[in-house]
Amino acid sequence: MSLGNTESETARSPAREPPLLKLSLTNIGPIREAAIELGRGFTALYGANGSGKTSVARALKLLARLNKSQARGMDIIELINKEKKEGAIVYEGRGAKQELRCKLNKAGAQLSINKESFRVFAEDRLDVLIENPAITFSWISGDSVKLFGFGAPRERPYKLGDLLRPSVFRSFVLGANDVAELYEQLLDDVNEMLEGVTDFKIEYRDGVYLKRGLHVFKPDLASAGVSRLALIFTAVRLTEVMANIAGEAIPVVFIEGLEAPLFVDYLSSLVDILHGRTAAIVGETHSGLVLRTAVMKANYYVFLDDGTVARSLKPDYFWREVQVYSSLGAP
Repeated sequence: MSLGNTESETARSPAREPPLLKLSLTNIGPIREAAIELGRGFTALYGANGSGKTSVARALKLLARLNKSQARGMDIIELINKEKKEGAIVYEGRGAKQELRCKLNKAGAQLSINKESFRVFAEDRLDVLIENPAITFSWISGDSVKLFGFGAPRERPYKLGDLLRPSVFRSFVLGANDVAELYEQLLDDVNEMLEGVTDFKIEYRDGVYLKRGLHVFKPDLASAGVSRLALIFTAVRLTEVMANIAGEAIPVVFIEGLEAPLFVDYLSSLVDILHGRTAAIVGETHSGLVLRTAVMKANYYVFLDDGTVARSLKPDYFWREVQVYSSLGAP
């Protein structure tokens, strides 16, 4: 697999705005050390399975729970590398900085937040509230999404049909003025994005449907690609709405396995649309197409086997794919 001129690829990457949120990770899961900057629009996290991409999502989930004083000891304990037994996360955003350090021991862990230290156990509810930086966080996995932090009434997986029920939508926008208008605007925005990529749109009658011409499908009966596009668009827009209601919260979306089950035309259009959003949208991917698009238009990080993260492209980062493609071409 040819990567072309990697130096010119990096040089053509667009100038980035100041990030909305920075994460500095030390001994978090398989990550030895990494600094991740999440700005408006799309950021690709590319790497092999088990290289640490999902650990970034877990660190974001921890911050969202700490924003609502709902974190438990296990939320931080499970993040720490079990061999190193000690790790740290630093969050920076909206002019605020929070530093968490955790050292595992036989009974639990010693946790330090901004140099205030206390002992925690896995099932303990942490009596800690981090007000800033604050995020509204959505984690999309397969055909469902979980929402954490400001505006999320409870942490449970929502499929597209659940997410767009008027009663469910109201629970996400408590305190907002004119909920009916917000709901209609959400549907309009999602349909504008959806129809730009497919010839489907969302309708709500006695439930949520995907409509194509005269044909109407329930979300779980439409094609998996169209349903997932609709779910992603809806979750992104809802996260942005919730952050606006919360005021100072940063909207953050993590999309697990971005490319599944999307064909290349949908996938390319999706990356373009996501990069134009106001939320910080993180796409976990194993697709060279997503990485290529991110290099040219958005932001990207490559997760390496040694536990570090790079923002450059080198041929030896992709030896697995080169081997697989070479074997496919063999007689």
